[in-house]
Amino acid sequence: MDQMIERRTLLKTVGLAGVGSSVFGTASWVGEVKSSPLPISASSDSAFRPRVALTGGEVAWGVRLAQHLMEDAELTLLAQGSAVRPSPVPMVEVDLADQSRLSEILEGVPLVIHSAAVLETEDAAERIERRTRLTYNLLQAAVRAKVANFVYLSTLRMLESYDPSFLVDEDWQPLAYDEATGLSSYLGEFVCREFAREGLVRVITLRFGRLLEAGDKVPQELGASFVRVSDALEALRSLVRLLTGPKATSLSRWTVLHIAGACPPGRFPTARAARLLGYSPASE
Repeated sequence: MDQMIERRTLLKTVGLAGVGSSVFGTASWVGEVKSSPLPISASSDSAFRPRVALTGGEVAWGVRLAQHLMEDAELTLLAQGSAVRPSPVPMVEVDLADQSRLSEILEGVPLVIHSAAVLETEDAAERIERRTRLTYNLLQAAVRAKVANFVYLSTLRMLESYDPSFLVDEDWQPLAYDEATGLSSYLGEFVCREFAREGLVRVITLRFGRLLEAGDKVPQELGASFVRVSDALEALRSLVRLLTGPKATSLSRWTVLHIAGACPPGRFPTARAARLLGYSPASE
């Protein structure tokens, strides 16, 4: 298994090793790989609380995710560097570059949620580093620990460059050219997709619209996508329940779900999330 992982060319795929061709080549972007679905383990115990590892303990958003998920899972929050305190759940400060330590932490954990959090002080290059190399390390550690399911949190910014009149679903190829258009998140998706396509782990990517708190007015920004924080959190909770609960449903190895709000209506259809998660954003 380790030899297969070491033979990867993922860093070339995401442009970190000087490949000659652009990462935005002619290959089509597929939002859901339908072949060879892997089984999802389930429990018949209605009180079952699965073990879940969540990254992002170094930022307030990660702590907020943990607060929302703690009732449904036996949660461990991982922090890259200094953690945000206090934490509502057990916190582990760990270097995501340390695969051996990560594998120890993830042993026996069936689900990893990678928030792919970045710091506001980081520049574009540092954000790409976090969302490619460190995501790669985390996935390698997850595979070695025999983690079954990996959730990657991404953004709809990578699709906002399309004509605002288009309905852009999960099967459209992202147009990410710089950090403002979600480049680092898009490259992180590349890394995740290659692990999934090799059958090493099931990956589900949630692409969130730009997050709005309750009461915030929806900005009139042409082509942009927004989602209420409450809707985004509930979508993630529904996914955790789907992957680990007693009524688990088989998913493909690679699945992308759009999590957008009700405004602007229909810009990024969420029919797939509605079908799999029962996702229904609050009307504006």
